[in-house]
Amino acid sequence: VLGLELDPYAAELARVSVWIGEIQWMLRNGYPVATQPILKPLDTIDNRDALVKVSPGGTAAEEADWPECDAIVGNPPFLGDKKMRGELGDEYVTALRKCYEGRVPGGADLVTYWFEKARAQIEAGKCKAAGLVATNSIRQATNRRVLERVLKVAPIFEAWSDLPWVNEGADVRVSLVCFGQGDKPRLDGQEVDEIFSDLKAS
Repeated sequence: VLGLELDPYAAELARVSVWIGEIQWMLRNGYPVATQPILKPLDTIDNRDALVKVSPGGTAAEEADWPECDAIVGNPPFLGDKKMRGELGDEYVTALRKCYEGRVPGGADLVTYWFEKARAQIEAGKCKAAGLVATNSIRQATNRRVLERVLKVAPIFEAWSDLPWVNEGADVRVSLVCFGQGDKPRLDGQEVDEIFSDLKAS
């Protein structure tokens, strides 16, 4: 299991969780477990920005690399376009939009950058499928243009268009979207012929 996490504490917590999960799986399936597993390096979760890497001094930025994998699963941050500069700062947002210019519309929500990154990984043959959580605005207006790009290289094979999401005081509506190599398309639990960028189906 590989991962990218910006918050140092969350990255360490993820590393330990993966380590504990591996031990539990090995014990449950009859595999030998190292007697001192904590001595192994826990370095599969990178503590870094998933979207951009900024040069020393903050004078330039370029798109962050993602590792090759079988599937991408993520719950990217929910942050609307109008709140990005206030939360992330002008310099970061300007660098982010410049890195993804022509791929992600300037007025799109932050979550759409993860969809574009996952799409690019699939197109480059570095991943087979992706499943991401977004607010349900992913299927509307500017944000939907990112799903239109996704559909040019990878079909949506599973989606839940509008679900409640209540967590730590947040109460929003979300969409779950899986694209790439998958089974017969299913929308909101029902088999369909095809899922479109507005998360409706034929």
